[in-house]
This record gives sequence, structure tokens and C-alpha cells, in this order.
Amino acid sequence: SPLAPTEQPRTITAERIVIATGSTPTKLDIPGAELAITSDEAFALPQRPERVIMIGSGYIGIEFAGIFAGLGSQVDLVYRRDLPLRGFDEDMRTALADAIDARGITQHRHANPTSITRNGAELVLTLDNGQTLRADCIFMATGRRPKIDALELGKTSITTADNGRIQVDGNSETAHPGIYAIGDVTDRINLTPVAIAEGHNLADRLFGQAPPRQWCYATTPKAVFFSPPLATVGLTEEEATQNGAVDIYLTRFNPMRYTLAGRVRKTAMKLVVDQQSQKVVGVHILGDEAPEMLQAVAIAVTAGLTKADFDRTIGIHPTSAEELVTMRTRTRTTPKADK
Repeated sequence: SPLAPTEQPRTITAERIVIATGSTPTKLDIPGAELAITSDEAFALPQRPERVIMIGSGYIGIEFAGIFAGLGSQVDLVYRRDLPLRGFDEDMRTALADAIDARGITQHRHANPTSITRNGAELVLTLDNGQTLRADCIFMATGRRPKIDALELGKTSITTADNGRIQVDGNSETAHPGIYAIGDVTDRINLTPVAIAEGHNLADRLFGQAPPRQWCYATTPKAVFFSPPLATVGLTEEEATQNGAVDIYLTRFNPMRYTLAGRVRKTAMKLVVDQQSQKVVGVHILGDEAPEMLQAVAIAVTAGLTKADFDRTIGIHPTSAEELVTMRTRTRTTPKADK
């Protein structure tokens, strides 16, 4: 691992070396950025801030905005685009934006921070639209970069991309023979289970007696633990149309338990089906227990099951998950995207 500030450089000799030093949060390059915290400091706060400004709407920004709101803090969410969670399916992003509003979190879209200043006990964030926001804590969830600063890679033949990502081949080997890199330091799919899978795969290949297991990274399921959570596997509608026309099955409903309790907490579910093969190439859910549902559904998508396979599966009633096998009416057809 990288050296602590008080440690002296040391030499390690081995037949093979694996770099798995992970990543570290980054901050915006604006005046006063040092006054903001990141996810590294979030759990070391001496007390709960009454007012929190969250900058960024990726995994970390959305999850921590939900955490602080759930604890009772007033939360402002600032991000550059029109919807949160860039790269996720557009229908799910819209549903999540509605869920964020329902949690009482104030969204500031199309806004770029320009500076942070301190005014007594409070912090002041200035946006490029001239608006100023005041809070007790400003949290930057504005990305991460590979943690390589202490590795002195310039003394090796290891190559890195502009963002610091260590470049590897399909066997996780760097340009320096015998040195490998896995996990976030390669900036491919920055998820803990993926790093674990890459480690297993590398160990199998280098030391295992049997052929290494074949992981399907293309259908890596993902979850954003907001309340309600969002989970997804496979392609978004936008990605799927790069390959051809798709059939879309989309539903939004109030789960039975909330209807019986007189409450509104919408669930959204979406199936993306390749029109030619009728394979289900993407499944997206926003709602209670969405990650638990998606883990099993990811097996079906990885296996290449078709919409007919979903349709002939009997649902469990009454559950929200049964909607996945009872969506019979196609919502729309989206043509292949123009190149």
C-alpha cells in the first residue's frame, strides 16, 4: 500500500507484483475547496450538520444526500446536468429525480460551483448562476482518481492514462512484465465486487490448477443505495439502440403495502429487449429492495434469456418483483440510433 507520511521508502522483491491501491476522492479546483469534505471525512464528523450542500450527483453524491436527509439534515444537491446519475437509463434518472424531490432534498440543476467562503460558523457556496447557498457542511462528491502518487511508477515501464489509470491488458498485466493491476486503480468498473472478481481471476490464472473462471463483466449489476434504491443490470435504452431497435416495457406503480397504508412511494421498472433476438438486454428498477431483486435478475440477463422466458415465469403474489414477469404490453419501440 502507499507509504504513510512518516514511513521511509522500502524495497519489496517478488516474482510477481499486484498493484491494488484503489482510488481516492477528488475535489473541484475552485477557491475555498479546502473547506469542503469528501467521503473520506464524512464518517468522522463530530456531529450531524443541520445544513448540508452536496456537490455531485453520482453514486456517492446521491447516497450521502439520502443519508444526511434521512438523519434529519436539510440537503441541497448541486449538479451540472438536467438529471442525476449520468450514464444511467434516462427513465430511471427521471424517476430518481422525482424520488429526490419526495425526500425533501432541494435540487440545483445546471449549476457549477465557483467558490466556497467561510462566514462565521457557516460556509457559503457561490454558483455560476449567481446564486449563493449557505450550509454547515459542504460535501464534494466530484469523482475519484487512482491512488498512485506514492508508487513512483516513472521508474518502471508501466503506462498510465491522463486520469492516472494504470493501463493493463486482458490478463490485468501492465506494460511492465510481472506487474499486474486490479480494482479501482485501473479505473474500469469501480465496484468492490468487480475488484474481488479480478483478484480471483488473476489468482486462478497465475496459481490455479483449473482454467480460470469466466466472469461476465458486461452484465455487472449496479445499485445506488438511496431511499428508495435504484438497481440496474445490462444496457440502458440509449446503449441498446446502438446495436439495433429495442422494445421497451416500462411501469410505474405504488406498491400494495403503501397503497394499504395510504402512502405514496412510487416504484419504477423497465425492461429493455433487443427487438430482433427478443433477448432481455437491460433491466432497471427504482424501488424498495431493488438491489435484492436485481441480483437474481442479473443471472437471467447474463444467461441471455428472452422476453418469452420472463413471460412464462409465474410471479410471486403479492410482490413488486412479480411486475418483472407480468409486463405484457410493450410501452414503445425505439429504433436503432443513427451513427
